[in-house]
Amino acid sequence: MRVFVVVTMMVGLAACAEGREPPAATAMVEVRTGLEFDFGPEGLCKNGSASVDAVTQTCSSPAPLDVQYPKVTIQLSPFAFDVHEVTNLQYQYCVARGACTLPQFGNAPDPATQNDYYDNARFEDFPVVNVTWTQATEYCTFVGKRLPSEFEWERVAKGTGSTPRQFPTEDDISTVSQCVGVFNSTGCGGDLKMEEVGTAAKDFVVEGGTEVFHLGGNAAEWTSTPWSQTTTCLEPAPCSTITQCQQLPAGEQRDLCEQAATVDPSSPGGCTDCTTLTDGECYFMCSDSNQSRSLVCTAYTDTMDPDDLVDSTADIAIRGGSVTTGKGNTCLLHSWNRSQRQAKAFIGNFLGFRCASDLN
Repeated sequence: MRVFVVVTMMVGLAACAEGREPPAATAMVEVRTGLEFDFGPEGLCKNGSASVDAVTQTCSSPAPLDVQYPKVTIQLSPFAFDVHEVTNLQYQYCVARGACTLPQFGNAPDPATQNDYYDNARFEDFPVVNVTWTQATEYCTFVGKRLPSEFEWERVAKGTGSTPRQFPTEDDISTVSQCVGVFNSTGCGGDLKMEEVGTAAKDFVVEGGTEVFHLGGNAAEWTSTPWSQTTTCLEPAPCSTITQCQQLPAGEQRDLCEQAATVDPSSPGGCTDCTTLTDGECYFMCSDSNQSRSLVCTAYTDTMDPDDLVDSTADIAIRGGSVTTGKGNTCLLHSWNRSQRQAKAFIGNFLGFRCASDLN
């Protein structure tokens, strides 16, 4: 039995707009526990044909592994989170009230069956797409909410278990090869068709007894957070490659660099898991099939306020996979993946949003 917790109703929707009744407000779940959690990667991510040896942590060709930035412990304030993405019908009402503007395009990724996606009554309970970050923000403001931060999004995706969820589903999957039939994405055996919100059989997580849908597939989602590759870095690494490391003058920085880049004798490829180092916080990751090592940054060591983890940029963090997530970019399906970002004016027929709100 699916349980929904309605936390808030749409603001100012008592009156009809142009003869239209206001749509039902999206149910929300309150998140009051597990507010201190580890934000960032929970393991190595391999896109497409990339692979990594579980013991030696060595990279293999043809696809490189992403640079792995450190994870940090952060402290959130209580918040509420929509159980599903904002729908076409809900967004249409905002447009009718004059608080939102029309999506620039009306299609979804599947041209055969969902080309007339936005205005077709068959898709009124499907996620609205083709909206900019500003349009998403305006909608959430209209209903008395806001966009969730990427920190809040990841907290819901990972859950509160002793072992964070690698993927945002209650199914016990630990590798992307197990995602078939779980997420609505082409890389998991799906097609390009968007699904109705709140209907996924497996693409949901449970938060406080409530199911939260489509954090993995369907539509990717805008957040409120400016994107920065080094969000979890306290300070930059003293160098970015072994060659640069060797060119540093003798001293503490060079010693730290060389230590992090030291080849592990037990690792044939020489790609050491730097989190095992006893001194320093210099992170690196295999960056190509030849196991060249790239030093990343010094990590935070204390619990941090998420406001301290954001470097303002022109781009906004986007979270979650979508129907267009293919085998070549399945890292996007991880609960902790934060490689997606776009400018505020970006429009994508795979990109939607949900809302959140503060709790006392």
